[in-house]
Amino acid sequence: MTDTSTVPDFSAIATIGNDITRGLVLPDLPLPPLDMILAQRGGDYRAWDWVATDPLVKSCFQQRQLALVSRPWTVEPGGSSALDRAAADSLKAQLDHIGWNRVTARMLYGLLYGFSVAETLYARDGGEIVLDQLKVRRQRRFCFDGTGRLRLRTLGAPFGMPLPDAKFWTFSCGSDHDDDPYGVGLCSWLYWPVWFRRGGLKAFLRYLEKYAQPTVIGTYPPTASEAEKDRLLEAAYAVASSTAVRLPEGNTIKLLEAARGGQANYGQLDDLMRDTITLVILSQTMTSHNGSSLSQAKVHEGVKLEVVQSDGEMIAESFHDGPATWLTSWNYPGAAVPVVRRIVEDAPDRAALANTDVALAGIGWRRTPEDFAKTFGDGYIYSPPVQPAPPAPGTAPADLDPAFAEPDGSVSPLNALLHAYVGQLADTADPAVAAMILEVRQLAGSCTTLEELRDQLLTLYPRLDVTPLAAALQPALTAADLAGRANAAGSE
Repeated sequence: MTDTSTVPDFSAIATIGNDITRGLVLPDLPLPPLDMILAQRGGDYRAWDWVATDPLVKSCFQQRQLALVSRPWTVEPGGSSALDRAAADSLKAQLDHIGWNRVTARMLYGLLYGFSVAETLYARDGGEIVLDQLKVRRQRRFCFDGTGRLRLRTLGAPFGMPLPDAKFWTFSCGSDHDDDPYGVGLCSWLYWPVWFRRGGLKAFLRYLEKYAQPTVIGTYPPTASEAEKDRLLEAAYAVASSTAVRLPEGNTIKLLEAARGGQANYGQLDDLMRDTITLVILSQTMTSHNGSSLSQAKVHEGVKLEVVQSDGEMIAESFHDGPATWLTSWNYPGAAVPVVRRIVEDAPDRAALANTDVALAGIGWRRTPEDFAKTFGDGYIYSPPVQPAPPAPGTAPADLDPAFAEPDGSVSPLNALLHAYVGQLADTADPAVAAMILEVRQLAGSCTTLEELRDQLLTLYPRLDVTPLAAALQPALTAADLAGRANAAGSE
């Protein structure tokens, strides 16, 4: 019997947990962003605007945006009932109406800023409440209070005014804990690389100005008046842009060549910062730099695909917990919430799958009709391969070598039977040989040079599985041995 006195009060623990979450923050005051760079700038998101307007940041982030938005999307029912399917069809029509790709592209800026906010504008369609528009708003117009609720900053409410439920959809990412509703955007990691890159470019332009054109020096006699000094300075400025100047007597102009030592290579700094920015946004550098090998590009493309898939799933989960849940509960009570999903997976290589099927058939494994239709699609009709009939005794097969024929042109039953065995051996051994050829082809596809293929073949050869081929050859060799013995006995 359980001692109930030792069972903890979970409701009390939940209440304590909520109090711990709120901490000492007042619920009606805005919670400051926890990001250190933003905190030093008073939580002003215009610092992130400055980062986002960098041309390289814009280019790389646009590449990440388009990699997701260019993929098709679908709305899947949350369950199998007719009500679940009706809820999914309704949501699909609403997302087509508001332009889901446009909304997704703008909500993805939450990756840079840490969070995004979209205002839902509703309308009535018959007996349903539907989405009329989803307007993505600027981050700096909002803040979060101590309870994590979104608040709108206005001139009359600088600390933010509370907002109604089911009105604003928020998406946040990047934080490593749940105590920061603002999230941590990529701009937090991009700020200093962009700052150094822009500072290096400014220094590089100053360097070009200083060393590409000599400095103009004008000298005047001690008795020169202020007016004469001003005219000399104007003449010095004119030297930089004109081919001829006029000087009063007693004034001279010289050109001072700048001297420097060492090597000031600002290109290296720019390359380093470019790689850092690209790596932060795309998680790889291959798509923005040339000179990479094909094998390296394939590996990095796979990493990029994982990033795109993660972006799509984060947006889908956030929308599922927000507008999708609200609309389903209003219009289809009791229905499972539909799932909006991006189809990010690449189409399978059908030629490679077919080669794999041939190899598997050699060891006795074949696809079911259902799996074949799912993998290769509809439009196929199964037609079993026609097996050649064994030749009649005493007749020569069309492809039999005349050297095996009798002097009168006929064929002995033994030779005809051996020829049939050779055909059966080819059918039996082909899958085993095809499996080994497939391994060699896959190895060749992964090598970039003939020398690499040569070295890899020496490594692959001991690992090749010859068991299926041996199993096919064993009965054939036994039959050939017996046939030879029978033929020898008959000739004696």
